[in-house]
Amino acid sequence: MLQHLVTNWFRGTLEVQLHPNKTQVNPPLILGLERRSFDHVVLLNPAVGTKHQPRSGRAILADDGGVCSAIVGVQNYPCHEHNVTTGDGYILSLQNIPFGQSGNAAAGTRPPVLLHHGVLTDGVTWLLSPPEQSLALVLADNGFDVWVVNARGTRYSLGHTSLSSNDPAFWDWSWEELAAYDLPATFQYIYDQTSQKLHYVGHSMGTLIAFAGFSKGQLVDKLRSAAMLCPMLT
Repeated sequence: MLQHLVTNWFRGTLEVQLHPNKTQVNPPLILGLERRSFDHVVLLNPAVGTKHQPRSGRAILADDGGVCSAIVGVQNYPCHEHNVTTGDGYILSLQNIPFGQSGNAAAGTRPPVLLHHGVLTDGVTWLLSPPEQSLALVLADNGFDVWVVNARGTRYSLGHTSLSSNDPAFWDWSWEELAAYDLPATFQYIYDQTSQKLHYVGHSMGTLIAFAGFSKGQLVDKLRSAAMLCPMLT
């Protein structure tokens, strides 16, 4: 089901909004995991020639009150703010959308899915469009317990246990630290909250750090499946 939802969203929404004049974009890579091994890999080509869907006239910008209050709550979705502290002291902002407009907290156990954005963006990436075109809300409406993470150094993840974001030392890291610290800490936090293995959806840099984590055997015990959009393999 996750594969179907992500694929349809990618073919329709991402192609139109990010590449309206291109006939091809990097295809998503869908991975399924079972007993610590990949049981299938599917490469999918996005749709071509999809008509542009007009976006809401409301400007979607998160204020200092956080992503939940500024973006998710105003669209009548439940949302909770969380903080995750990494092993090297960075404090990451994490938003949880436990169910959609058609569900409720008592509707049974919902499988958790983590969405990780690409480079030079943040978790708001998954919430920029109207609900029927925002992947985080599409998944929430289809029975998933959705978690959106903001990588270190992005607007909502500028905290640290001992450093200020004005200190040069705060910025002394690369994508390798995201793979070694941020992703494992986020996986563990969600696993502790839900007691379930996670589905994972990554875009661009979000795929790179996932591949790095998976290749070292990290995270796999807590992973149910992975969907990679515009995967970075090198």
